[in-house]
Amino acid sequence: TASNKRVQGTRHKVSGPLNRDVGRIYTMKTSLSVIFAGYLFCAGSYGQELSITNISCVETSVFVQWNHVHPRYILRTSSNLLSGFQYADDVLGTNQSSMAYDSPIGFFDVRKVSVRSFTNPSFEAFVRAYISKKYNPTNLIYDIETDPIWFLNSLVQPIVGQVRVDPICFPNLTSLHLSDNHISALDISGNSHIGGFSCFNNQMTQLNVSGCNSLSSLQCDNNLLAALNLSSCTNLTLLQCHYNSLNNLNVSSCRKLERIYTDYNNITVLDVSSNAVLEGLWCSYNHLTALDISSNSLLTELRCNNNNLTRLDISHNPSLWTLVCHNNQITNIVIFNNPALSGLYCNNNGITNLNLSSQTNLQYLNCENNQIGMLDLSASPNISHVWARGNPLQDIVLFDTNNLPSILLYDGSPYIHEP
Repeated sequence: TASNKRVQGTRHKVSGPLNRDVGRIYTMKTSLSVIFAGYLFCAGSYGQELSITNISCVETSVFVQWNHVHPRYILRTSSNLLSGFQYADDVLGTNQSSMAYDSPIGFFDVRKVSVRSFTNPSFEAFVRAYISKKYNPTNLIYDIETDPIWFLNSLVQPIVGQVRVDPICFPNLTSLHLSDNHISALDISGNSHIGGFSCFNNQMTQLNVSGCNSLSSLQCDNNLLAALNLSSCTNLTLLQCHYNSLNNLNVSSCRKLERIYTDYNNITVLDVSSNAVLEGLWCSYNHLTALDISSNSLLTELRCNNNNLTRLDISHNPSLWTLVCHNNQITNIVIFNNPALSGLYCNNNGITNLNLSSQTNLQYLNCENNQIGMLDLSASPNISHVWARGNPLQDIVLFDTNNLPSILLYDGSPYIHEP
């Protein structure tokens, strides 16, 4: 075809898993001819076909016309396939189905453009602040602007009210941080690519994370949550939900959890038997009456103070190095097979007997305000701090009486001696 001729009614169809929303043209102008190839990609969102119906080239200008099956389109161009494609500045509006472009050689896409709607104005303003390239008309937000976003952090813009983070708007989002706002309810369900998510310091009463199966870190502390469904969060390794109003917490589906921070809630039962790789458990200031950690052999730190526990067994936790269990109602604490234990804080309980005969690495002991009559620390040569006031102590046995702990506090006049 000569360079100043128009090709009428060109239709081509390509089958297979191709882009549903793109019609592609390649033009190359030479001194003798212009070669055109139109591609019809699969059916669009209305079940109709986007097809190139008219292509022409006059001098260096390319004119393309297509059948109109969608409200908006945009032109994407490339001088060669290796350099990648670039979008034009304008989104072609309703009823526009043709374009002209100045280029003697290139690849062109006619791509459908969808408008992204947000019901929360403050969240929409926040999203706008993250868009790196705006397209005309700028009063709308388009998929070509939100699709590339993989990271959102609300430090850019304050957010108020109920928020829905729709995965259709953010198909590539992997990191989401909406902390320190005034969000009352947050729904991120279906965002299967998000790995890191934080929303602490809000006023949320509802949080929906269903379908977020890639989530590895969830920080939702300092809110007003009374319930939290984690059944879809099978890859979760970090959970911070302290300072809420949770009545229960089911983490049985979260078998990869390494750290749980759930203190300052209203939890009465906490089952961690499915969390075999758990290393840190903070569950202080709840209403627990029992805590079974026999399945958590990798546990290194346990803080369960200020509950209603009456018994605690740490004999299945050889890696445990810190135990904080003060302000409970514990009368019996089983300490055995804990070679790593260096800090034990069991004050303000009802303990009568504290067996530390195998604690060779113990350095810090607070056992104040119990009912202990004899304190045997002879197996702990490195102990440096002992708080033992508020006990009816008669004997204190030390590894070396010539090398007393730097802090040794007790009431009365117990007999201090070596074994």
